[in-house]
Amino acid sequence: MKKINHKLFAVLSGLLLLVCCVRSAQAQPAPGAAPPPQQPDEERRRPRQPREAATQPLNSVRVEIRQSASGTSAGAGPTSCEAFTVDFTMNIPPPSGVLIPVVREPNMRESGGYYVCDFLIPGLPPNQEITVNAGLGEPNSPTPSGWQRQIQDGRRAVTLTESEPRASLSFEMVYVQVGDLVRPPPARNRLFQQP
Repeated sequence: MKKINHKLFAVLSGLLLLVCCVRSAQAQPAPGAAPPPQQPDEERRRPRQPREAATQPLNSVRVEIRQSASGTSAGAGPTSCEAFTVDFTMNIPPPSGVLIPVVREPNMRESGGYYVCDFLIPGLPPNQEITVNAGLGEPNSPTPSGWQRQIQDGRRAVTLTESEPRASLSFEMVYVQVGDLVRPPPARNRLFQQP
């Protein structure tokens, strides 16, 4: 009986050793291959966010308004998106009582040397021209003297279809220099002119 127990123990120990070796071999990278990057535990637990395009709902227009992070607005940093407005019109207004919102992200984000505000217009009807207007709201900081803020090409038209139910528009806010106003000299009153 003792001999059988020793043999059984030896067999089970061998199997356990074999399983450990196989598991260890699976965990090792192939020779010459770079090891996979390690993520902190909190990163592994955090759910992965889908790409921005995948999160845009059907029948919607995504609008971004950006301003350069350098030049006149340098040093301001990303601030509130109340600096911009977005509205739209349609050829055929929606039925009475149907409201189509314009959803605005509260804060700017930084992207590629720009401060960007994101807007979303969901629930738009297909096969109808939609005119999107980008405008200026409350400035985040005083406009430098001699300059004014302006949205370049602040009006664009787009039509959603069954084959392309999403659209994206990008606008840019720029500073333009304001010229000095030169007033014409006052006209002389002919009654008091000498001949």
